[in-house]
Amino acid sequence: MSKYPVINAGTTPAVTVLQEMLPDIAVKSSATSRASTTTLTADPHLVVSLEANAVYEFDLDLSYNGGTNGSSDLKFAFTGPSGYSMTFGTLLVAIPAGVTLGGGTQASTLVSGSVGTSTPLYARVSGTVTTSTTAGSLTLTWAQNTSSATNTTLTTGCKMRVKRQA
Repeated sequence: MSKYPVINAGTTPAVTVLQEMLPDIAVKSSATSRASTTTLTADPHLVVSLEANAVYEFDLDLSYNGGTNGSSDLKFAFTGPSGYSMTFGTLLVAIPAGVTLGGGTQASTLVSGSVGTSTPLYARVSGTVTTSTTAGSLTLTWAQNTSSATNTTLTTGCKMRVKRQA
């Protein structure tokens, strides 16, 4: 797949063209905690803009903690502009224990286990996002997988990155 935008030989790209080549990165500036809910809700920080008729490479890095494994855990999914699609691979914490590799699409809801509020964990999702004729935002939505009074927390520094490819 070619890089976006195409710069022809012998031309000097404008600053705006060079800026378009930079990835769009959303980083959590503060932790967000959720308790006693399994309803997916938009994260206040992990939102990136997508242009219409575009293809992006996509990465999500989540650091989090929660209750004991199977008692709260992390459930997450994505929302995007009308007609968008995505395919991705995942590295998640397995329930009851271990690591799981998998994949999904824009219709997937993912679950990553937690092992106690004092134990930081990591989940990673990487893939491709394609938009149709509608621009909009790609947003991480998340909640607890099992409702618990113990907080599930996405910590400061989680990030979502998209880089336009076509």
